[in-house]
Amino acid sequence: MEKVNYSGSTDKTLQIANNNQVEDFRISGGQVLQDFSGKWLELKYVLRDERSVDQFLENKSSLQNEVRKLRKDLKFGKIFCRFDFGAFLPSVSLQQKLVAFQREHFDEVTVQLINRKFDDFKIVFKYAKGQHNAKVSSLVDLSLSPPLLLQVLQYLVEEKPSSTRWYQRKFSTYIHQYRLVNKVMQKADIDYLLVSCRKRCSIDEASRNVDISTVAKSFFGFKGCCHDYRPANKAGKKGQRRFAMHMDVFNPKTYEWEMHVNDNYKVNRLRNYLHLDAVQTSEQEAKKREKVKHLLVYLQALPN
Repeated sequence: MEKVNYSGSTDKTLQIANNNQVEDFRISGGQVLQDFSGKWLELKYVLRDERSVDQFLENKSSLQNEVRKLRKDLKFGKIFCRFDFGAFLPSVSLQQKLVAFQREHFDEVTVQLINRKFDDFKIVFKYAKGQHNAKVSSLVDLSLSPPLLLQVLQYLVEEKPSSTRWYQRKFSTYIHQYRLVNKVMQKADIDYLLVSCRKRCSIDEASRNVDISTVAKSFFGFKGCCHDYRPANKAGKKGQRRFAMHMDVFNPKTYEWEMHVNDNYKVNRLRNYLHLDAVQTSEQEAKKREKVKHLLVYLQALPN
């Protein structure tokens, strides 16, 4: 089988913060470390129907104040957002309204390819680029079929977004898509990021706990990664709050996730973020960890 060559990461990469870090700051009253100078923040908004989009846009003054306060208090270098539409397919006009909203409040405008509606995506992308001084990035699902993915990649190469973000999918199932994104984005010199990441690779028992974002950066060349954000389930039976007895802790020595007793959830979650942000992500460094090396060799051998 022909060996596949990858363009992995050799430079410092990003761990992108999300709503979790914002919540930790608010709940702790700012006692948890809050200086994110130069770091990036992705805020996720759940909009599952047209009414929720309308309400979201009606509340834009409050949202603008929120973003301004986050920039001031937490000192993020870049703040952008993505929308979780679930099964809802917003019209082109609604997407354009969300583009206009982003242009006013965020450092760049994100245009999402929704439900494989590539023609709609191109219309909205063109609209976004026509907005005065707008920096436009794209957000695409890595699970696209190879023919459609190739069309999307060719379009992005032509349009040159400021960056492109990709929804994380399992490495072994979508290896062809990862290889294609790596090859095309590197050649076009477009920054590409992986978002909505789970924690563990879970490909085989030997490498089950290896961190997804570290592999994405070191082996597939993603400039940055953002973990999935899921709003906490705050109530148990009879309205009682439930607290996890254990939590995942990232081990920067092994690049793996471990289960620890939950002694201080907010501090541990922040420590995880800081450790992930500081990881050396060159392929040479990653391969010093035996389980990571095992996983990279396994991925290397997968056929397209």
